[in-house]
Amino acid sequence: MGLSKNTLDRSDISTYPIKLKYSATYYSSSAYDYGITLNRGVNTSFDSSSIQFLNYALVRQLYYQEYITGSLLNSASYWDPSLQSTAATGTSDNDYRYFPIDPGSEITVMAIPRTVFGENIGRKSLVIEASNYRLIDDGNGNILDSNNGNVHVGNILYSQGIIVITNLSYKYTLIDEIITTTSTTTTTTTVAPTTSTTTTTTTSGGPSTTTTSTTSTTTTEPPTTTTTTTSTTSTTSTTTTSTTTTTTTEPPTTTTTSTTTTTTTIGDVNITLYARQDPAASTFPSVQFAYSTDGGSSWTNVGSSFTDTTCSQRAVVTVQQGSSLSIKISDAGNVNNTWQSARDTSTCPSFTSTACTWSALTNINRTYYFTMNGDNQGVC
Repeated sequence: MGLSKNTLDRSDISTYPIKLKYSATYYSSSAYDYGITLNRGVNTSFDSSSIQFLNYALVRQLYYQEYITGSLLNSASYWDPSLQSTAATGTSDNDYRYFPIDPGSEITVMAIPRTVFGENIGRKSLVIEASNYRLIDDGNGNILDSNNGNVHVGNILYSQGIIVITNLSYKYTLIDEIITTTSTTTTTTTVAPTTSTTTTTTTSGGPSTTTTSTTSTTTTEPPTTTTTTTSTTSTTSTTTTSTTTTTTTEPPTTTTTSTTTTTTTIGDVNITLYARQDPAASTFPSVQFAYSTDGGSSWTNVGSSFTDTTCSQRAVVTVQQGSSLSIKISDAGNVNNTWQSARDTSTCPSFTSTACTWSALTNINRTYYFTMNGDNQGVC
């Protein structure tokens, strides 16, 4: 009986890789121990010390830029998403990308190391749960909130192990908001209010006498001292900040003022002006009286112009007692005429363009007669 021998050639052997699919659960309190990291991205101005801006810019460039611009990039680096979705382009199941680009927009990025997920994260295997949301993936790279009508929250990159939250309403989904508790203790120091009373009496003399009596009462309330203690607790790290602020607030001052004023009304004085031109003159220009009560800064014509030689009443000027009155002749023809008072040359000497002025008139009505060129015959 002979011996037989079986020999296997390499071509007779088939080798097939075995892919294992497994699931694992990680709690937020211990996720960092497995290399799972969370980072914030903020669209702000560039700052070499701002890691949040760099996170935002990196995620936008790698995973969203071509969706924002509408075409594939021709420069820099970007991720090829051709194998991301198994759905046909344009269908409702296709990979949908939204990325906030307004100033100050925020995103959250979760990075899972390959030692945790292997070759790929399994499609429809992602579940992130909390008390108020349940985030799942739809198998095409979209992250939805199944507790809120499957609203789109962000995207998952299966082969990269990257989860990006772009919905601003969910920006604190993975990174909790800082919870701040504030306790306030107010201490008020009570001091009797201060009351001061001041009485002021003012009397102005002259023809018009005014007496003003003012009584002012001021009440000043004491200040209030407030001590505020603020405690801030972060849910992402064990950080406690205690701040004590002491504020002294000065209250408003209440002032009550009572004023009594007694006024004696100043009367008016009537100045009657008579005048005539010199009968012996060769020309008789048209002239008219003018008066001023502000020292000659402004003048007001009064009465009617005249050229006759009859002594007649030409004007009546009404002024306030105690005021200063100036009288002059307004000569339309610019003729140099010299006028004087025939009755009282001491109070109104000769004048041409210069006015006659009476200071501090009393309450006596007066009559003045003027004549031209010193001709003081008769009444004028």
